[in-house]
Amino acid sequence: MAEGFVGKRDRLTVEEVADGYLMDLVCRSMLQVIWRNPSGRPKECKMHDLVREIALSKSETEKFCVVYDGKEDKEESGTGARRLSIQTNGGEFQSWKGMLQQLRSLLVFYDDEISLPRGLRLLKVFDLQDVPIEKLPNELVDLFNLRYLNLKRTKVKELPKSIGRLCNLETLDIRDSKIQVLPTGITRLKKLRHLIMYRYNKHGDGNQFDYVYGTAAPANICKLTNLQVLACVEAESDLMKRVRNMTQLKRIGITKLREADEVDLCIAIQKVNLLHYLFVMVSDENECLQMDKLSSAPPYLKKLILVGKLEKVPRWFHSLQNLTLLYLHWSRLEEDLLPYIQELPSLGKLTLINSREGRQQLCFSIGFPKLRDLHLGNFPQLHEIIIEKGSNSKMALPGVDLLIGRIVSALESEASLIGGVRDELNQLQLELSSMTSFLKDADRTTAQTEGEKTWVDNVRDLTYKADNIIDEFMYHMNKQEVQGTFRRLLCRIVYAPKNLWVRHRIATQLQEINKTIKAIPERNQRYGVDRVGRANSGSGSGSGSHDHQGQKPNNAEDTLFVKDDDLVGIEDGKRQLLGWLMDKELQRTVISVIGMGGSGKTTLVAKAYNNQTVKQHFHCYAWITVSQTYVVDDLLRSMIKQFYPATKEAVPLDLSSKSHKELLDMITNYVESKRYVVVLDDVWSHNLWEHIRASLPDEGKGSRVILTTRKEDVASFNFGVKRHVHRMNPLSIDDAWDLFCMKAFSSNRSRCCPKELESLAHDLVAKCEGLPLAIAALGGVMSTKHMESDWRKAYNSLSWELSYNPELEAVKTILLYCFHELPYQLKQCFLYCCLFPEDYPIRRKRLIRLWMAEGFVGKRDGLTVEEVADGYLMDLVCRSMLQVIWRNPSGRPKECKMHDLVREIALSKSETEKFCVVYDGKEDKEESGTGARRLSIQTNGGEFQSWKGMLQQLRSLLVFYDDEISLPRGLRLLKVFDLQDVPIEKLPNELVDLFNLRYLNLKRTKVKELPKSIGRLCNLETLDIRDSKIQVLPTGITKLKKLRHLIMYRYNKHGDGNQFDYVYGTAAPANICKLTNLQVLACVEAESDLMKRVRNMTQLKRIGITKLREADEVDLCIAIQKMSLLHYLFVMVSDENECLRMNKLSSAPPYLKTLILVGKLEKVPRWFHSLQNLTLLYLHWSRLEEDLLPCIQELPSLGKLTLINACEGRQQLCFSTGGLCF
Repeated sequence: MAEGFVGKRDRLTVEEVADGYLMDLVCRSMLQVIWRNPSGRPKECKMHDLVREIALSKSETEKFCVVYDGKEDKEESGTGARRLSIQTNGGEFQSWKGMLQQLRSLLVFYDDEISLPRGLRLLKVFDLQDVPIEKLPNELVDLFNLRYLNLKRTKVKELPKSIGRLCNLETLDIRDSKIQVLPTGITRLKKLRHLIMYRYNKHGDGNQFDYVYGTAAPANICKLTNLQVLACVEAESDLMKRVRNMTQLKRIGITKLREADEVDLCIAIQKVNLLHYLFVMVSDENECLQMDKLSSAPPYLKKLILVGKLEKVPRWFHSLQNLTLLYLHWSRLEEDLLPYIQELPSLGKLTLINSREGRQQLCFSIGFPKLRDLHLGNFPQLHEIIIEKGSNSKMALPGVDLLIGRIVSALESEASLIGGVRDELNQLQLELSSMTSFLKDADRTTAQTEGEKTWVDNVRDLTYKADNIIDEFMYHMNKQEVQGTFRRLLCRIVYAPKNLWVRHRIATQLQEINKTIKAIPERNQRYGVDRVGRANSGSGSGSGSHDHQGQKPNNAEDTLFVKDDDLVGIEDGKRQLLGWLMDKELQRTVISVIGMGGSGKTTLVAKAYNNQTVKQHFHCYAWITVSQTYVVDDLLRSMIKQFYPATKEAVPLDLSSKSHKELLDMITNYVESKRYVVVLDDVWSHNLWEHIRASLPDEGKGSRVILTTRKEDVASFNFGVKRHVHRMNPLSIDDAWDLFCMKAFSSNRSRCCPKELESLAHDLVAKCEGLPLAIAALGGVMSTKHMESDWRKAYNSLSWELSYNPELEAVKTILLYCFHELPYQLKQCFLYCCLFPEDYPIRRKRLIRLWMAEGFVGKRDGLTVEEVADGYLMDLVCRSMLQVIWRNPSGRPKECKMHDLVREIALSKSETEKFCVVYDGKEDKEESGTGARRLSIQTNGGEFQSWKGMLQQLRSLLVFYDDEISLPRGLRLLKVFDLQDVPIEKLPNELVDLFNLRYLNLKRTKVKELPKSIGRLCNLETLDIRDSKIQVLPTGITKLKKLRHLIMYRYNKHGDGNQFDYVYGTAAPANICKLTNLQVLACVEAESDLMKRVRNMTQLKRIGITKLREADEVDLCIAIQKMSLLHYLFVMVSDENECLRMNKLSSAPPYLKTLILVGKLEKVPRWFHSLQNLTLLYLHWSRLEEDLLPCIQELPSLGKLTLINACEGRQQLCFSTGGLCF
């Protein structure tokens, strides 16, 4: 980032783009992962020495950089290079004088005293990590170009007071330095994104309370609005009040917190909704960490570290759905923590240090689906741990089809205003019908030429423009229709001149569009753009892989999360190594593993080294990477840093100042009477053994030294001790085939090669000559190719010099291919999903209602629109374009989400096609949003006025920002208005003018009432007011003749869900039953004679009724009997003493799947036996004296049974037939 290598990408931060670059290099095997975080993402990488040789060679040729490692004179060859890495004592910097003035990056890896140079005025990167300097040069503040300053583990005690002059600084890392206070000038660094400044306590073992310290910062540190990382800052003064405005933070650490800061802390966390990492530490071990005011955790939180006493387990722990790491330090909980976290779906690592008070046992029962690492410390009374078992052209199509249908509707209307524009509308309809046929042909061909793409873009733009005109026309038409007869006549007289002007303007615009449409074919013919449907007619399905450029992440990213159990061809070698490591030989033994570069030496040794049996066999262990050049003292220091933690001992301080003799003494004293294993990876000279053997004494305990090398003289060297040699052979034909299939067919669960590709695949594998590195890379490329012709072309043209092959990128290719292969009616449905935030759980019913409102769902004989839309969603799930994260008891998807890579494709295509704009605060989108018709606000976008030019053409507005927001005006063409969870209290007066509105979502808002004139929203199909403050519907609701979904229940937030009145309905006008298009009515209060009227709503598929009385039994049963399409039934009596009588019902509706009854049942209804399709039964406060189970045990589809206070006085429930007794 500091060097400017990372390009901008819509809807991604620079950090996210750079992370994608790194993942791509890992997937291409250009970098090797050596440490992963709990979610499986790479945490540390290294370069294979072969790959690094190529990089160094190219860097020298391209004058990209100079690496000074003491091997040869580089000063002369470095002329012109702009990056310098000092890896050994380079003498005086004066010898580099000619190069310093043009340097952009200076990295120093020499941990001895060094005199920093002058003349670095153009420097962007200054990396001094681990360099033992104590004072920064005065000229530092003159480096106006500096973007990255790393002082980690230096001895610097203070930053310059005038550090604010570094106006371009983006990263400041002062971890584990001597700096304890930031100067006030830090607040002038407006571009700062990463401020990392915690310090570990080096005088303990990590189990003490104060194992880490923060840094004192000025009060106005919160003015740094670009900060992504702030870790760790001391909570002095009123910092917690100020930090709540830093909503852009993704990582924050706070120390010295006080109990009085609870409210401010919780408000701050609630508002920082992009947070991935949260560290909170109280001021001392006796202070309580209070966080009960927090209702739910930030949605993307992955790492949570809490340091301090917890009086109870925070109730919001259940909402940590994305958490991968939980660290509780000195929490001293008396309550059992595990039941609150056992269902967290992503938790991979759990660390508890002095976090349980007085417990002798930890029991991990059912749950913890992904827990891999468990670390416990300071549990003096713990005696037992129990782990129980079980624990482009294609985009234009839908819009054109939709527009034609809308023009037909306008032509068929009786509106008087249409007069002068009828002819123009007729002409436009004919043109668009022809274009639709053309574009459907184009959809089935291969990718278009640039000229054809331009033609498609023109069609799309014209479609949108025409749609705007039609909607505007219907808007003016509607303004007359909603008024009474006399008022409408008066308005026609008074506003006749204006109506004439409107008619004239619309007719003129339509004429211009028709003229433009006619001109396009002439222009296409002039430039030869007329081959779609002819030249490509025989090419079959298009691949779509040719219409994208730029950076593409590799499809092997999924393999980053595959455990090394999937490695092939190393079992025999691993077995031999394990035998040599743990045989009964007590003499120190050297094991050499030799093989050519890329043959898998390091992989094999790592597999054996990381074996838990090996770790338990040896007292201490260390992995040392040697390479061609090394400093012996550095190797010894690395050994010490790994030996000591292996036996849970603190690493000695100031290793960098220790002499060679002191280091030797330290190691030899440490390993005395211990059995150790040391890996020396990538050894190039047998001289190493002479340099290091004194540090590895033979104590007769069975110690082992493993070295990997590609040099025969090293492997065969007589080390003066017992030795073994293992030679790496190329993979066998079978193992090579397995590895290739694993990579090339990773999307196939069986990972088997199709019969028709076997011959080509075997030929490709043979070209790799058994080298795992080549096989893995080539397999990653071929995983994007699905047709035999593609494979044949690859076989003929691909070079197996994989490190230079530009084809080694694939995930985007796969996903774009999948997108292009979608039927055209699914493309917009798919793109619409990217309007939801990343990893947002999308409810199935919400999504299909949004699709319906936008007009994406076509009609199909014998099916409702909802059923067609549900089929679309299932199709996207089957194609892996959406991922199911929650299913209902029948197995149907209940919640889905978009994989982030899939969403990246959707966002990219949406921008290209001007489909939508997603504003998430990452970059300025106003300009790029020109022409887009859908807007998703996912963070504080300031004033909506900045979007003014876009608002007038918007069809969908979705807001995911859960803070106060001022709703905009000028949305007169809006179809979708989704404000779920937005804390607004009053709707704008202009809402009722949105004649085009089809979907209004006010779920969990603070709105208390709907407009009395809501009946003017004549096209509204979905109204969702769940868990809002609305308790009564206005009478105007009955005018919404097109309403299909009316959802209006409210949960009681003052109980635990087990009380009788756990949910409330909403009062509705008596003539609500006139809404004959309603499919969903949930939940309505049974006031007046509602039950008599509701029997006529035979079209209902879902109904909820509250406040039912015993007197309503007959009417209720008649109504249910007539609702033959009913899938969902909820019935609740008026109070807990009222009996729920439903005995007059002879049989249940045939398609009923969900039944919820709330109220006292005198006996089990006899019609329960007819619930043949029921998947969910919920009885609440039924207090049955009769045994329920024999009446329902034969129900064939029942998947979920919930009984809350449902059986009176029973001490036993017996599930006899195929069930359990408990």
